[in-house]
Amino acid sequence: MESNNLCNNQKRTDGMAIASLVCGIVGLVFLFMPIVYGLGIIPAILAIVFGNISKGKIRKDPNLDGYGMAKAGFICGVVGVVLVVISLIGCGLLVGSLLES
Repeated sequence: MESNNLCNNQKRTDGMAIASLVCGIVGLVFLFMPIVYGLGIIPAILAIVFGNISKGKIRKDPNLDGYGMAKAGFICGVVGVVLVVISLIGCGLLVGSLLES
């Protein structure tokens, strides 16, 4: 009878938390690959969205686990988006200065 209680009290990891972490890591990896560089923003944005959804679900449901994964995925996504935006601005400034001279 105790084994049934142990099975019922186990927390399960939220799938969105895992998806957020995977998308965040993929987005960061794509930033350092020249061929697929611009595509890194897509998984980074997905990581932000999945991370926010997952954190909300985990707060509401005490049987869900994975808050740390959701938070890490969210942070990786934000870093990825910021790096893409900064690099695009830098490329725009470089092209602008080359066109002026």
